[in-house]
Amino acid sequence: MRGVEHDQVGCSSIHEYLTTGDEELDKVLGGGIRRGTLIVILGHPGAGKTTFLAKVTHANMTTKRLRTLYVSMAESRIKFHAFTKMLGLDFERFEKEGLFKFLEVPSVTSELIDILTSSLVAEVSKFKPDILVIDSITPVLKVFGKHPEMREFLHSGIYKLTNILGVSVFLIADLPYGAEAVDLGGIEFVADGVIVLKTEIKNGLITRWMEVRKMRGAPITIAEIPFTIVKGQGIKAFVTPLLSEIPLYRVDETVSFGCKILDERVGRVPRGAQITIIYPPGMNTPKTILAWLAKFITINKLKTMVISYIQPGKSVAYHIKKSAKELGVYQEELDRLLSDLYDFNPAAFSLPELVSRERSVILEKKPALLIMHGLREVMDIQGLKEVNRYQFSCASIYRKYGIIAVRLIRADYPREYVPAVEFSDVVIDAKPIGAEEPSKPKLSFRYIFWRTFKGTPYIIDEEDLIKCLKS
Repeated sequence: MRGVEHDQVGCSSIHEYLTTGDEELDKVLGGGIRRGTLIVILGHPGAGKTTFLAKVTHANMTTKRLRTLYVSMAESRIKFHAFTKMLGLDFERFEKEGLFKFLEVPSVTSELIDILTSSLVAEVSKFKPDILVIDSITPVLKVFGKHPEMREFLHSGIYKLTNILGVSVFLIADLPYGAEAVDLGGIEFVADGVIVLKTEIKNGLITRWMEVRKMRGAPITIAEIPFTIVKGQGIKAFVTPLLSEIPLYRVDETVSFGCKILDERVGRVPRGAQITIIYPPGMNTPKTILAWLAKFITINKLKTMVISYIQPGKSVAYHIKKSAKELGVYQEELDRLLSDLYDFNPAAFSLPELVSRERSVILEKKPALLIMHGLREVMDIQGLKEVNRYQFSCASIYRKYGIIAVRLIRADYPREYVPAVEFSDVVIDAKPIGAEEPSKPKLSFRYIFWRTFKGTPYIIDEEDLIKCLKS
């Protein structure tokens, strides 16, 4: 192997890391996966074991030019390439460059043990990989897991690969549904790391998460990490950042409300601020609020993303533009700034899957402003307590990247508890008035703006807010 050519590889590589291809997951693992170690990837059928290692190996061939030998006892080379192409990972390019080799092993039988071990050793010696993947060892263990030669190879042979030659070895093993562990012939005890990928069906929807059961040298603080499999990206983990990673607000990084009196009475909006807008159940989002969003976007030139959970994202954008035109605050630049439009059906995904999917597009685009529409329906379908937990985690991520997030929520506040208020920087409460006040000939709104934990609320009637937006 390459390590044979310069003996110091086995020593120096202990301070180097392989990337998982996911920056946030790398941080959880203490910088990534330490090179020259043995890692077992255990998981339910269809949980994403091959997907996980396809992303790991592809990322390290891309960024570090590390050679990978992929030994498959589960599928053919043709199927592997077809599958990884669907994930947006081009392994054929690395094959042509001599960085990747796929070794297809035929059906495993006890008679083939000598041929299997000798051919694998020969391929490793010839190709000199930095990374070796065996997918999977389950059929090997079933056929001759107790065979002395195979056990010697799995233990002493892999020990030589990792500790002497500096090769990073990944062993994939299947975990039956409902089981928490499986007999791996003692490999899990000598392994440097064990990652378990799991799936669960709740209310007819699939939930995926990973357990980092063991990772030598890494201060693991998170036991379970939700993830999803995204077409074109592979596995995307949902990791909540540490509070210490969230930058403090800076007075020179604020934007205008788009209304002078709000800037004066409430204060300008910091980058990364979380804004919750509450309006009554059974009503559409007030037209003035939509017009305010249009003014807020254009006056600050905020690249904006819309995510709706109850209608197409383009429909929300249409009503923002329509309201801006009707109230006289529309500017053509709004069309360019309001262009990243998404929608997710909360009844079609489990909550971790839903959050992971939306997070992947948010972090890919990194908008300056994120508008989330229809969160009440997400709470009704997925459960208030669970949604609140994930929304708090998401708020931490948005603050970290300086994304201003606006949540549009139907609720009878304050009679009805709105968890988002607790971690919001600005709350806008729209109160309908009209029938009970003779001076109001038709339904109107009175808006209460306040900065949480700071100052007193500022109350402004709809007509005054419109005048301020037009000025």
